[in-house]
Amino acid sequence: MDVEDFADVNEFFDDSRFVILETNDSALIGNMSRYDIDDNHIVAYSAESGFAVFDKDGKLLKSFDHRGEGPEEYIQVTGMFLHDGLIYVVSGYQSKILVYSAEDGLFQKRIITVR
Repeated sequence: MDVEDFADVNEFFDDSRFVILETNDSALIGNMSRYDIDDNHIVAYSAESGFAVFDKDGKLLKSFDHRGEGPEEYIQVTGMFLHDGLIYVVSGYQSKILVYSAEDGLFQKRIITVR
């Protein structure tokens, strides 16, 4: 991929940089449908392969998929955001938000929402 082929993003943003995400058998994320970025992480989600967490330089740190019907699992991801090293996964179908650590993908807490 040649960075020069892209539009000059500096016309639109004060600060920008391209990050090439690591690709290997553990880091294949398929059709990425959601992503978010904080100061230390890049998180990508694809329905086919789940979550992939990268450091700010694009190195894969962790991949996980907690799909299921258990209390710490989601059936379908309808939203996702990253804040302070935590990944908030919205499962609208189940009316809950699940929180996982970006460092290790481990479950942190569940937030029940009201319909």
